[in-house]
Amino acid sequence: MFAIVEIAGKQFKVKQGDVLEVPRLKENKEGDKVKTDSVLLRSDGKKTDIGMPKVTGAQVELLIKEHGKAAKVRIFKKKSKKRYERTQGHRQPYSLVEVVGVPLPDMGTSEHCYGALMKALFARAMTGKGSRIDASMFESTTSWLTVPITMSRSFGKYITRRGNTHEFFAPVSVYPTSDGYVYIAVGNDKQFKALSELSEFAAVAKEEYAKNLGRIRDVENLNDAVSEATAKMTTGRLLELMRSIGVAASKINSIEDVAADPLVAPKLIKARDDKTGFELTLAPPPFETSFLKENRNTLSFPPRFGEHNEAILGKELGFSADQIAALKADGII
Repeated sequence: MFAIVEIAGKQFKVKQGDVLEVPRLKENKEGDKVKTDSVLLRSDGKKTDIGMPKVTGAQVELLIKEHGKAAKVRIFKKKSKKRYERTQGHRQPYSLVEVVGVPLPDMGTSEHCYGALMKALFARAMTGKGSRIDASMFESTTSWLTVPITMSRSFGKYITRRGNTHEFFAPVSVYPTSDGYVYIAVGNDKQFKALSELSEFAAVAKEEYAKNLGRIRDVENLNDAVSEATAKMTTGRLLELMRSIGVAASKINSIEDVAADPLVAPKLIKARDDKTGFELTLAPPPFETSFLKENRNTLSFPPRFGEHNEAILGKELGFSADQIAALKADGII
């Protein structure tokens, strides 16, 4: 997937992981994450959304890696017959940014904090004593490296990024079809034998692939051969074949596909702005609450700046109309 975004007045074609040199982002410091909704176009290779001028709901998150100045450019000016000569130098300031994806460390740490909070509340209820909770996004993230750290430190294995493949089983990956992508996971030799006996996958029916170890040793060529076979089929046909032989497989869904899923669509959270009629759609909760159930997964629309000042300051906190007016006059609210 790629997108065309506007950053500081210039347009860039970006995808996750790209590192770009953009005009200096003066308001932000190194290490900051910046979200921009100036997405003019996005495409996943099959569907393209073109903004008018922006793609509704699309965002790109950027990590500012460093600020710097480009190499000096010398400018020489001369006016004939006037003895005018000037040399100037200019170094264009820039920001080096990385296009990042979903902020999983942020979200994962919040999940870990939730668990720690529940434990602390239970401890207080049982003992009457409070607890201190220290949270680190770094520690939270490294706690997910269960298998990589064990295999590296205990068994001396060299671990690196594997994408969608599996270290111990093959073929396991995302494979192209004529109209999309499908994730296939062959978990044992019996399943692979069933796969290789299909006429569509005759190219992988090799003796050296009969055992999983042989498939792992030649996994790149094996995946290429599987990809060549799957690319000739539609997603529906490939899924039908995998189900018929008991091999785990699933279509790779777009965000639109996920949101339209019959298990997801009824649980999406809505918020409607009564002033404009705009309806905001939010991701479903991880579990259903009585509050959401009673309100049919509908929340109040986020208030505009100052919209609830009088209700909160006046009715709830007891400020008079003159006091609220004075706060407004002083620019406090």
